[in-house]
Amino acid sequence: MLAPALLGAALAAVGAAAYVLAVSRIAPHPLGQTLLSALVCLSFVGAGVVAVRGRAYARFGLLLAAVGFTSLLGVLHDANGAVAYAIGVFSSNLVFAVLLHALLAFPTGRLGTPLRRALAAAAYLDVLALQAVAVLFDPLTRYHSAHPRNLALLDARPGLATGLLELEAAIAIALALTVAVVLARRVRGATPAARRQLVPVLWAGSGGLLIFAVGLAVVPLSSSAGLAGMGIGLLAALALPGAFAAVVLQGRSRAAVGELLVELREQPESSGLEDAVRRALGDPSLELVRRPAADRAIAADPGDGRVVTPILHQGRPAGALVHDRSLRLRPELLDAVGAAAGIALANEAALETVRRFEARNRALLDAIPDLMFRIARDGTYLDVTAHDTSGLVRPPEELLGNNVREVLPADVADAVLACAEHALDTAGMSTVEYELTIGGVARCFESRMVPSGTDEVVTIVRDFTERRRREAERRELQDELHARLAELQASRARIVEAGEAERRRLERNLHDGAQQRLVALSLGLRLAAAKIDAAPAEATELIAHAADELAEALTELRELARGLHPAVLTERGLQAALEALAARAPLPVELEVRLGERLPAAAEAAAYYVVSESLANVVKHARAGAAQVRVERVDGHARIEVSDDGVGGADPGAGSGLSGLRDRVETLDGALEVASSPGRGTRVRAEVPVD
Repeated sequence: MLAPALLGAALAAVGAAAYVLAVSRIAPHPLGQTLLSALVCLSFVGAGVVAVRGRAYARFGLLLAAVGFTSLLGVLHDANGAVAYAIGVFSSNLVFAVLLHALLAFPTGRLGTPLRRALAAAAYLDVLALQAVAVLFDPLTRYHSAHPRNLALLDARPGLATGLLELEAAIAIALALTVAVVLARRVRGATPAARRQLVPVLWAGSGGLLIFAVGLAVVPLSSSAGLAGMGIGLLAALALPGAFAAVVLQGRSRAAVGELLVELREQPESSGLEDAVRRALGDPSLELVRRPAADRAIAADPGDGRVVTPILHQGRPAGALVHDRSLRLRPELLDAVGAAAGIALANEAALETVRRFEARNRALLDAIPDLMFRIARDGTYLDVTAHDTSGLVRPPEELLGNNVREVLPADVADAVLACAEHALDTAGMSTVEYELTIGGVARCFESRMVPSGTDEVVTIVRDFTERRRREAERRELQDELHARLAELQASRARIVEAGEAERRRLERNLHDGAQQRLVALSLGLRLAAAKIDAAPAEATELIAHAADELAEALTELRELARGLHPAVLTERGLQAALEALAARAPLPVELEVRLGERLPAAAEAAAYYVVSESLANVVKHARAGAAQVRVERVDGHARIEVSDDGVGGADPGAGSGLSGLRDRVETLDGALEVASSPGRGTRVRAEVPVD
């Protein structure tokens, strides 16, 4: 009788709340508020009705129903009448205390410990006593001018009223956090099976309670904020009846799960049996022990609130269940689950030999990463084993039953069949190599065949594409190394030849120039010395002529030294040396040097001679009107570029000048390139590392 009465009262209360909101002059969202109120009330009362129908949860069910009924008191906050409005203002937060009470009393409906009783009492005092004092000083019409007057108003002091309401909200938040800690400790101290029952309800309720408490904090701000805060809190609290209903339904379905497990008698496999038994009994810590370890488990006491239940199959021990002690209170469920587990364990023992045999065969196959085929003498595919199907011209299912002549190119099919015939005729291994194009890529394969019957062979096919690719790369690398070695030898020969030519040039210049002048100077000085007493005037003339010859010899030596290494480069650096080159050139030279600091000596010399030789070529061959020289430091390199607007068409390999420059630059790990299209001028570009 109690359950129908609760449902009837809930429907009547929801109808009354809907009426109040429908006729209200101040309800901001009457339809939404009506739906929310009906959802919350009927959810909690419905869960309470489910609870009172079971003797173990009867008291808790009444508390759930109380939460549903008190959730409707907030509707009176939007009533038109002053009395109903005052009742609503005074009791609108009572649902928080009832919700906290229900959480602390789960699942028996009794608070039990002094701490829980104290927390519940504090919650009731908070939402009733503080709320009552705040109402005495709150004009309430500050939310909405159409609100009825406050019949309990003693003195209009909105600031004091707001402070009291915020204090009420702060206490509510502190109580919600304390309850969450108390419940968490309770969950930690419970057994795994009991924890499975407690966790959904307590965590869902704690979360809703905390959100509800936070919602109370925004109530004093405005009517809209209060409506939103309370609405969010009530919606969050809906997790509690949902979680409780799930626990109750889950508990009632255990026998049905046990009956389903008994049907495993017809199942040949028992994979995942331990997880299935854990789910059926609701004990995540349960262990399914197989023989012979089960005999030791039965003889020992596992402790920690757990016990051992033997599993029998046809009167003989098949294993054991190590589970929470509380499950002993449900012997029918244990018997059903034990029967199902016994059948599954018996099936395991019966199939163990087959499994071991299959495992050995599978291990042998898995150890071979290559493609495996079984082919008849006439070329029909009888079996295909492929861990990696990328080496197949067709999927395995399309190969079975087809002939190699229908699948492979004619020349490859002929080679494969000839290899199979040879293996069958010689009763030994036969090998064939061939190429196939798969996915537009040419791949190399090797097939090794051995007889597996009177008219069939087993062939293992290995992909040698990668090995062939590496061999080709190795050959290319060797060819490149040989080419570079030959280039290096040619470069060294050019360097030696250039050095020998330069030595001969120096020797010739010294012989034809300065040496002849110095010989003449020596003879002139001897002649002057002989005439210095007899003909002093003639001796003086000879000495003056000797001085002129000496000056000419010095000039020639300086020119010769400048050809070896310009002094300005050593003394003043690359920019000054290039400016001197540009100044001596017979055509306009635009010079741009951006280095920041001096380069290493070898790099400066290389850059100088690149510019010198390039400008000389411009003058000799380009028929250009102007030239541009640019030198800059970029990413640890000196970049030298000389370009002109001449006729182009220069051949870098035709003369020794550019070849010598390339040798000089490459000696410093640099690079030199020449771009000279006919009619578009010539550009010489070199890069030399300087860091």
